[in-house]
Amino acid sequence: MKSKSAFFAIGLSIFTLLLSLPAAIAQTGSDYPSTRTRTQQRDTDDTRSQTKGVKLAAGTSIAVAPTSRSLYLNPQQEQTAALEVTSAVSNDQGQIVIPEGSQIEGVFRPTEGGLQFTAKRLVVPDGIAYQIVASSSVLKPVDDPRSEQSEKSSNQSSGIPGAIGGVVGGQAGEDLKRATGGTTKQVVVVSRDQPVELELGKAFQIQASR
Repeated sequence: MKSKSAFFAIGLSIFTLLLSLPAAIAQTGSDYPSTRTRTQQRDTDDTRSQTKGVKLAAGTSIAVAPTSRSLYLNPQQEQTAALEVTSAVSNDQGQIVIPEGSQIEGVFRPTEGGLQFTAKRLVVPDGIAYQIVASSSVLKPVDDPRSEQSEKSSNQSSGIPGAIGGVVGGQAGEDLKRATGGTTKQVVVVSRDQPVELELGKAFQIQASR
């Protein structure tokens, strides 16, 4: 009798355990997504923390150029412009801080010896804008290459041999220009082939909102 009662008790315990097993499995399954969500949140927070620390030190160089056509700027006149970053700029850890194709908006201002570009705002390719402090060295004016090209075309259309141009070069050429009332315009040329180097005036840092 006692053996039957013991057997019955064991069977009841096993039966109760089997009944409770699906509920335990379900509970474990419900906990898993919660754990994964917490892990994903930690990863996101870590990424934001790392992004916030992405910065460039003062003195870093940024190469910029016109997006398409060359600029021919009056060295006596202030002019606004938007220049394109021609190559990505990375920090000491190799992280790209300023992507290639970003736009830097600023102004060319007359200064002793030519023009200087002062950056005001950086716009990255995804459209987010940042304040930036950077400037170029003095960009010196040169004889307007468009005028020289126009003069060559005029000489050719007038039938004046190119050799004559060589003969009247130097001082003789200047005397000829004065005699004919010709003048050579001075401009600052900014071209795609020769990017302007900007230097950060202070450290630049990407904000956490990016």
